[in-house]
Amino acid sequence: MTKKDWKPQYSFSRFFFNYFDNLGSLTLINLFMCIPLFAFAAVMWFVSQNLGYVSGFIVLAAIPLMSPFYAGAFYVSSRLTRREDVSFKDFIKGMKQNWISFLINSIFVYIITAGLYITFSFYRGGFGNPAIMCAFVVSLIFTLFFLFFEFGLMTMLVTVDIKISDALKNSVILVAGGLSEHCKALVSLLLVFFAVYSSLALSVGALAAIIILSVMCLLFLPMLSAYIVVYHVYRAVERIVISPFEERHPKSVKPENDAAETISQEKLAELSVGDPEEYVYLNGRMIKRKFVVKMLEVHSQKNS
Repeated sequence: MTKKDWKPQYSFSRFFFNYFDNLGSLTLINLFMCIPLFAFAAVMWFVSQNLGYVSGFIVLAAIPLMSPFYAGAFYVSSRLTRREDVSFKDFIKGMKQNWISFLINSIFVYIITAGLYITFSFYRGGFGNPAIMCAFVVSLIFTLFFLFFEFGLMTMLVTVDIKISDALKNSVILVAGGLSEHCKALVSLLLVFFAVYSSLALSVGALAAIIILSVMCLLFLPMLSAYIVVYHVYRAVERIVISPFEERHPKSVKPENDAAETISQEKLAELSVGDPEEYVYLNGRMIKRKFVVKMLEVHSQKNS
């Protein structure tokens, strides 16, 4: 049995086994992701040294800047979760296939995050007012919902070939149906960042803190953060979106199904290119690409 034949197995040990089994490739990906990240940090440092202040809105520009790279990181994380071997080529493939959707999403994330930044700045110092406290709680709930929504959306975009509009609808469903998985992802991320913060707090001097943070980024932080999200949220995607469809419509993914006759050959040919085990979105359904290939063969035979 090959790794592609195994269904994802979720456990604490499996999480680390998947990661360390591909440590060399993941470290190379981290190093590559740090190039634009460090370049952006250097520009921010230069601006702060010359102007004395850098607006938070400028710092948030890192979100769209890093979005194409996280498209590759989330794609690699999806493969890791399915226990498939990964390489730097997979990272580049993920960037090429998903950078547009991730960039569009990052603009949306930038706007929402900037709005939340303004909102929480307004609440500062006003917690004695009940109205302010109520508004703060509502904003906090919305922030959590938005964060969980993004977890599901980014995982969906690299797991199935799906339009952004359809991914948006499914991501809302995932927030409610996969709440426990989203909470586990958030808690895991908080634990990692707490460990990072503790290491920086225990360091002697600002220079030592910068060096420690830089080493952590170079070795594991960018890739690990993406993998944590996908590893937890992928099981919700599999349970709520993929598995129920396969159970309810087992015949709909077979080549003999009449659906092949209602779909154009051009559409089938377009969707048939890529990893046979990857899920694609076809007529509102998620099926593996290998079944699309079979449907294309049936379609071609009937038209020949």
